[in-house]
Amino acid sequence: MCGSHGFNNVCCPTGEIFQEKLCGNLAPNQVAHDVWDALDPNAGVSDYTQGTFEIFNADANTNITATITTPFGVANLNVPPMSSLARSVLSPIAFNVDTTGTTASGSKFCITLYKRIF
Repeated sequence: MCGSHGFNNVCCPTGEIFQEKLCGNLAPNQVAHDVWDALDPNAGVSDYTQGTFEIFNADANTNITATITTPFGVANLNVPPMSSLARSVLSPIAFNVDTTGTTASGSKFCITLYKRIF
């Protein structure tokens, strides 16, 4: 891309997209807590352009709930027993998971994040 973005007739490089993948185990019976966050929540800005958040619920009886915070609002996940659910959002800021009432270990989360670097 050149034009007004060039300097001394040198073009700016194209941006590169980087992918980060984070996975981990969720402990049973944990009150809502941030599993991941990108920044100081008071800033309201994220370096990440997109993120996909997935939870596998290994409990046979209780839902796992989660919220994904973005500058545009909050996206909710309500994962039924013995199933998985994923949600993609623009500009993710934080991922908060609540496993209150679950008793089975083995529940997991995976986060795939995309960042554009120029």
